[in-house]
Amino acid sequence: MSTSHSQMLDARAVRALERLGDMIVPRLGSLPSFSELGCVEHVDSVLTYAPPEDVTSLKTLLDVLYYVPDFALRFLVRAMARPEKWPEFIAANLRLLDMGIRGVVLSLYYSGKTGATYKGPTPQELMGYEIRRIPREALT
Repeated sequence: MSTSHSQMLDARAVRALERLGDMIVPRLGSLPSFSELGCVEHVDSVLTYAPPEDVTSLKTLLDVLYYVPDFALRFLVRAMARPEKWPEFIAANLRLLDMGIRGVVLSLYYSGKTGATYKGPTPQELMGYEIRRIPREALT
């Protein structure tokens, strides 16, 4: 569990995001779980350019989800991943939740940033993934 260093989310919201992150990105072989990676410490860098009202809505949602038991959060994560099983008025909201929550979680997880206490390789290093910039002039 990380200590919150966020200026945008309170400790409850960060902990709820971390719990959701572990459900979306659990430990898989040598790939660390979301919380093991500690990337939640960098949540402000992901939220910096989000509209303030979106950040407020996310914080409110996460503050509420902090109190939801794990079995109910797992149900929510599964429902978000399969919205077509629900009536459209529910499915539309599940898709929005999925984009928002999964978007923040995966952006953090694959950002290449880790927590202060994490000493292992990043997911990109474990997958052998590397982004290289090729200058335009080299392509012609």
